[in-house]
Parts: sequence; C-alpha cells; structure tokens
Amino acid sequence: MVLTGRDRTVVLDPWQRTPVALVRPGIEILLALQHGDDPGVAIGAWEQLVDGLQTSLPVVEDNREHQGRPRAAQPADVLSLRRAFHAACRGPDPAHPIAWAIQRWLDADDPDHLPEYAASCSLGWTSAPSRARGCSLVLTVPADHDLDDLVARARAIAVRAGDAVAWATVGPRFVRASLHGSTFDRSLPAISARARRLLGVDVGDPFGLYATALVQRLRTVSWMTVLGPELAAVHADSLPDDWDDDDDLDDEVHDSAASRPFEQHQWGPCRAYQAGARPSLGDVNRGETLSDLRALDSHLRGVRASTGIHLMPPWDADSSAQWLERLETDTPWAEAA
Repeated sequence: MVLTGRDRTVVLDPWQRTPVALVRPGIEILLALQHGDDPGVAIGAWEQLVDGLQTSLPVVEDNREHQGRPRAAQPADVLSLRRAFHAACRGPDPAHPIAWAIQRWLDADDPDHLPEYAASCSLGWTSAPSRARGCSLVLTVPADHDLDDLVARARAIAVRAGDAVAWATVGPRFVRASLHGSTFDRSLPAISARARRLLGVDVGDPFGLYATALVQRLRTVSWMTVLGPELAAVHADSLPDDWDDDDDLDDEVHDSAASRPFEQHQWGPCRAYQAGARPSLGDVNRGETLSDLRALDSHLRGVRASTGIHLMPPWDADSSAQWLERLETDTPWAEAA
C-alpha cells in the first residue's frame, strides 16, 4: 500500500512531505497494579488484547538505546514481558527492576515502517508501595479491522480484569513508527499539528510517562470509553443530584436515557460509554462536529484530566491542557486548522 498525504489518516512530515504517522483504530487499557496484586490479571489482559494476532506481531522492540531495536521476537521477549508484570505488582522493589519503560510488538522490523499492527505495554513509575502503578496496554490495527472485534476484546478485558481496570478507550489513535526509526522525532510535531484538525483522535502517551498519574484520571474520551470501578464511583459522586447514571442500564427504557447522545453499558464491574454508532475523526476542516463525543466529554468531565499532564515535545503545559480540553467549545482546539 502506498501512503500519501491525500489520505487524512496519513500524517506527513511538513518539511520532507513523507509519511511519519498513521491514524488507526485501537484499544488502550490502563490497569492500576497495586503492590501485592496477582500479576496473572495483567498477563491475562495482555493475552486477551493480542489473542489471535500473534502472527501479525512477529517483531519486538523496547526503549533501550541499543538492545531495544526492532528484532524478531523470541521466547525470552515474552518472558521479559511476564517478568515486568510480576515486578510491577511488587511495587517499587529495587531488587526486581523493570528493564524497559515500553515494550512494543510490531508487524515488521524496518524501524521506519509505519505498522498496521502494533501492540505495546508501557509501565509507569511509582515510588510508594501504597500507590498503584499504571500499566498501559495498547493495540492498533488496520483501518478495515472489524470494530466489533475491538469492542469484544475491550469488553473481555474489562470483565476479566475487573477491579484492576482504571479506564479503557476504543477509537482512532495516532500510530508512530519504531522508537528507533528516523521518523519518530519528526512524527512528534507532525502529530501535534494534525491533532488540531482531528479532534477525535487520541495522541496517546507513547512512553507511559503519565501512566501512573492517569490511574485516577481519564486522559480523554473516545468512541468507546470505559471507567473502571474506582473511577466510576468517583464519577457517580460528581454527577448532579437529578442525574441517574443507571437509567439506561435497566431493562425498562427511561425517557432520560433515550434522550442521551451516548449509550451506557455495564461490563462486569466497569461502566462503558459509546458515543455514536461509529468512530469519527472529528475533522474540523470537514465540519465533523463530534456532538456525541462532546456530550460524553461533558458528562465525564468530573474525572477527565484537564491539567498536570505534559505531552511529549513540542507540546508544552499550555498546549497539553488545551488538547485535554479540546472538546469543550470555548477552547482554541475547537477552531479549524
């Protein structure tokens, strides 16, 4: 497949006019791993995330400068991932350090290849046994991948992982090439620019820098947004007294639920929200208003991050906050780019 800038899901380097990123459907599951938790929960979540796709992910890389370059995956790489999950459940244990911040599985070993299939695990940092460590699991797939399959994967993880889920999203995401490729650094300003146009696309947190900080806050809403039990309880407390968030979870149809621009579902102990029948890129240049997603963002604003998250350069504190608040009508991100 030849990638060209005529496809709005292909992000070009503004100077060299070569593809440096893609927009593809994906899942992100943020787990909150407590000291003493069963690592089998995280291992099971990863296995459910990539189930049946292993042959499409034959290459592995991590963020270590030399030994982390893309290479054919070996059993030792699977073992490294499992050990990382075990270490993450031991809290800040210096005797069991985690060798990498992110491990990423890809469909090709060319570091400048833009993957159609990619799966990653990034682990946040924690300094206290009492604080949960954030563990972000991400899967991105080709544009024509069955959305029902992504929803089924997310739902299965939410039901099985249960209390360990902080939040999850299903929807369009920016996809970069290898961390070790020549296009990675060039992709950052290109994605920053395209994010001003495509308001429905998640810029992500590629190194998991805020994975732990975001255990208690939702980074962004997406087409499907899932709150884990703890965040769902906080959200329930933030609602107006006259709002019953359980209306459309009952068998009986309620007028207040029927008038909402988003659907709600109970996935085990987690609460799932769907904004519209299908995902939208939210292309402001094409007048895609994202009314459903904006309504969901407003509904979940009590648990959605608005400050304190500094995205990767060229983002600064102000532009990061503007992106987090981009679905509010009074922000610069609501203007066409």
